[in-house]
Amino acid sequence: MPSTARFAASAALAVTAALATTACQGQGSGARLGPAPATEAQAARMQGVPVCSAAAGRLTVGAVRRTAHHLLLTFTNTGSARCAVHGRPRLRFDEGEPVTRDLPGSRPRAEVALAPGQSAYAAVRAAAGARPAHFLTVSVQWANAAPSRLALPEGTSVDGSAAVSSWQATPGDALMS
Repeated sequence: MPSTARFAASAALAVTAALATTACQGQGSGARLGPAPATEAQAARMQGVPVCSAAAGRLTVGAVRRTAHHLLLTFTNTGSARCAVHGRPRLRFDEGEPVTRDLPGSRPRAEVALAPGQSAYAAVRAAAGARPAHFLTVSVQWANAAPSRLALPEGTSVDGSAAVSSWQATPGDALMS
């Protein structure tokens, strides 16, 4: 194929792809097309809900009786205004390696907006590990604050398969992950 014909064919394919992409915008299952926000905090501001600050919240962790080897992490908005949490918490059991696995089936949310007194939840799979764990260090990426160190329920053990869900609006949604 002569180079002019190849150039023309390439240009035609590029135009077709651009038109197809433009035609598909605004359709589908509600997914927003276009550039993603630079940060999760920016995403919350774009939706009009400020990001929760660490000072306006309380983190707790507790055992889940109906689901073996799982914990429930709770962030409660203790402030006086509505705020949002994003993503998933960053965790470390005792002095071990960070928990980097997403809990299988976790449904990420863009944000969970919390009125004063409301909570967001993340499920943690500690696993039936070989080593006991005594505390959990939790960092929240949307708050520029020092990590929180929480005492774990008696009998918690951990192994390399530990995982965490994204923040959810209900404990049931977090534990279904």
